[in-house]
Amino acid sequence: MIPLPNLIAPFVGKGGRLLAPFIQYLQQFTQAPPNIADIVVGVSPFNYVAQEPGNVSITGGTIGSISLSRGLLFVDVTGQKLIPVAIKDVISVSYTVLPTMKFLANYGQNTGQ
Repeated sequence: MIPLPNLIAPFVGKGGRLLAPFIQYLQQFTQAPPNIADIVVGVSPFNYVAQEPGNVSITGGTIGSISLSRGLLFVDVTGQKLIPVAIKDVISVSYTVLPTMKFLANYGQNTGQ
């Protein structure tokens, strides 16, 4: 979800029109969600870096481990099928049989969808 813009900033411009940050904030409640994007899985261990907030779905394959890293922190999420991610979060998947991964974007700005 796009956070509420700075409440100290002006809401409308000189002509009485709503300003861009507030337009973008309000549009998220009226637009259809973006398409689900396929993630092309590379060799194990495969790293996926999120370009925007959303969820990563991992199904099938034979998974050894899944971890989520944010900055210097790592969380073992092995066994999870739907993993929430923020911008620049890294999902690392170790596998022996290729899994299917998909990205469900919250907004769709950075996925080409």
